[in-house]
Amino acid sequence: MQSLREFLPSGFCDQMEKELGREQAFKLLWPAMVGSALAAQAKFVALRGNTLVVSVPERGWITSLATFERQILQAAMRFWGKPMAEKIEFISAENHQSLPQGGQ
Repeated sequence: MQSLREFLPSGFCDQMEKELGREQAFKLLWPAMVGSALAAQAKFVALRGNTLVVSVPERGWITSLATFERQILQAAMRFWGKPMAEKIEFISAENHQSLPQGGQ
């Protein structure tokens, strides 16, 4: 199966980042990076420095997805063509009201 990235014009992600900012571009492309099934449950919330903040429906998801952290980061890197983050902070949607926008 081919990746969506293969069908995008050269420099597409960089152009989106330039026009929208890294965090907003990342938010829009998250489902393409991790797949629609995972993106439906694990929502990209923010980019804080070198950390992706991802909200999951409940605490049980945190433990489950933490074991896949490296694979998720590698998928993002493959899609984007460069490292975007070094770690993921998983947060439970049931335990947070809202996060400040704008990352970092």
